Amino acid sequence: MIRLALGAFFLAFGAQSHGDTWTVGSPGAGADFDTLQGAIAAAMPGDLILVQAGEWGDDPATDGPILIDKSLTIIGEGSTASLIYTLENPGMGSDVPLQIRDLGPTDRVRIVGLGFPNPAEQSDLLSITDCEGAVVLSDVVISMGLIIQNFSPGTVMVLNSEQVTLDKCDFRCQDGALASLDSSSYSEGQSGLYALNSNLSINGCIIYGANTDYNPNFVTNGGDAIEAINSTLQLSGCNLRGGQGTLQRPDLANPNIAGDGGAALSAVGSQLVVSHGRLPSGASLLRGGESGGATLPVSASGGAAISVDAGSSLTLADDLMLVTGTDSDGNVGGALVQGPGAVLALPEALASLLATPAIASPGGSVSLQLSGEPGSTFVTYFSRGQGLGLQFGAIHGSVVLDLGSLGRLPAQVLDANGDGLSSLSVPLTPAVVGMSFLTQGLQRSPLGTLSLSPPSVVGIQ
Repeated sequence: MIRLALGAFFLAFGAQSHGDTWTVGSPGAGADFDTLQGAIAAAMPGDLILVQAGEWGDDPATDGPILIDKSLTIIGEGSTASLIYTLENPGMGSDVPLQIRDLGPTDRVRIVGLGFPNPAEQSDLLSITDCEGAVVLSDVVISMGLIIQNFSPGTVMVLNSEQVTLDKCDFRCQDGALASLDSSSYSEGQSGLYALNSNLSINGCIIYGANTDYNPNFVTNGGDAIEAINSTLQLSGCNLRGGQGTLQRPDLANPNIAGDGGAALSAVGSQLVVSHGRLPSGASLLRGGESGGATLPVSASGGAAISVDAGSSLTLADDLMLVTGTDSDGNVGGALVQGPGAVLALPEALASLLATPAIASPGGSVSLQLSGEPGSTFVTYFSRGQGLGLQFGAIHGSVVLDLGSLGRLPAQVLDANGDGLSSLSVPLTPAVVGMSFLTQGLQRSPLGTLSLSPPSVVGIQ
């Protein structure tokens, strides 16, 4: 294993870190604000907001949504420790309570280590809209309650945005039941992540589509875990699961109603690159949702692992685990990859890198878990800032690190299982609190194929 101390790196680029620092926590303990909304309103572009462990409330029903439309870094103490309650049951159809929008090309928003518990009757929690600049979410957990009715295509929506990174995030709306978007005879459950006209890197994330409840009047299919429309996505090390279709209820008036399962990944007019990688816990997996049918003659299909339309292209690494949902007859559903889109199945694994923990402490260390094609040469890079997402025709993936604040680890060769391990040591000084950095791996396989991993992010609290 390769180790590197970050002291010199932070000393070299520490002056570029951030403007003023604001804290969210208990006023009695000296925090500046007891709501995230208050801190964001006071902050100037380039400032840092530190969120202490605890439960801190923001109520869009009275104060409006939490809006981020300027460069900010927000770092909590972890998604299970720093919890932002964004609403108190405002009712169906309310505004999205957390919004990141209208960022210019040089703006940067980075949010690390926050949890957003969500009560009932709010079908969407986070939207990223019209952002040219980079948006990074790492260790952000959005937990959904029981959804009464769906007014939105996704729990998390990314719309018209050019540089979005999701790392070690958890977006699950599968624990709640979901009614239809309207009263028509057919509808779809809500997706965990809905991307429209956007570019995303998704690494080590867990995303579930919505299960759908029984309705005596119409069929609702399970929600897709990720639905991408006219977008470009690079995924690595993710656990995606489509939602279950409308359940068959033989005891009710219309017993032959059942919905199809949702896809783990659905693409319309989109370009996808998907590799296996590693999750913080367990193997990555793309699983279609289960059908709602329990007995024949109900006919309902399990969801595909991946669905691609004729306008989409899909590049798959050879180590990817795909599973379809079960049909109403109890058998495994149809094709793993469904639809007429162009599919390129690579004979090798692509580069993947996962940095843990998402929140490190001064004096602590960061583990870098590398994975890819056995025998590959793997170089790990890291930077304080984020670049413009440069793409090169001969390389799978894009360069998202800031080339002006770039560091690197010595190259290493992945073992027979395609694994490697490195670590970074964080300096033991309060001066590094509030800093964050991105890591990215470059792999050259034994066949000469070059691939870049999606970035992985670490904040220091």
